[in-house]
Amino acid sequence: MEGIALTLELIGAYNNFLATSGKTTFAKINTKKLTFLTNSTIFIEEIMNRVSYHYQIDQQIKGKLKCIDALWDQLKFFQRCLQSKNEQDSVDGLVMLIDATYEELITEGSGLEELRKIKYNAASKLNCPITLIRFLISHVNAKEKMRSTLLAAFANPIEDWSKMSWEETSAPSFKRLYKLSLLERGTPSSQENINGPFQYDLFEKHMRSIIEYIYHITMN
Repeated sequence: MEGIALTLELIGAYNNFLATSGKTTFAKINTKKLTFLTNSTIFIEEIMNRVSYHYQIDQQIKGKLKCIDALWDQLKFFQRCLQSKNEQDSVDGLVMLIDATYEELITEGSGLEELRKIKYNAASKLNCPITLIRFLISHVNAKEKMRSTLLAAFANPIEDWSKMSWEETSAPSFKRLYKLSLLERGTPSSQENINGPFQYDLFEKHMRSIIEYIYHITMN
């Protein structure tokens, strides 16, 4: 899929250059836009698997951060207890607890760094099909407003915020697009609350439906 996305981008860029320069193109162009012919569906399952994996890693990182925060609080508590001890009091138990907590923090910190590397790779692999989808959107036979809205929803590169994942920040756009695509297809609009709390299952449903919609308009 990485190769397909890159290849299509290069073909599209080169064809657009040839079309605007008046030279002969090597792919069929209709009104300076590429015409796509395909006998198979877009790799929707592969795309959604990559989205799911990216989101799962993000959730694991958030869980790891909560664990580290709790360990830091625990370590500070033990240190305060140690400072409040009198000279004659035994501190061996507290020292052991502090050492054990510190070692656990090191282990969890190493795990966090490893997860961040995995997430970086997951985001890179997700960027590829998103780029492919953006390429298709830019050449579909759709109203300019719809095309612009679709491109905005499938923004890349994939970026996560400290408190919200790419999926969570993208969810409102996909909800609106989902309702808009239903109207475009003459399907009764969903009664789902656009501003409701994030639910991954709903996000997946909306994104999958939008990709299927893109495939539909690409074929027409």
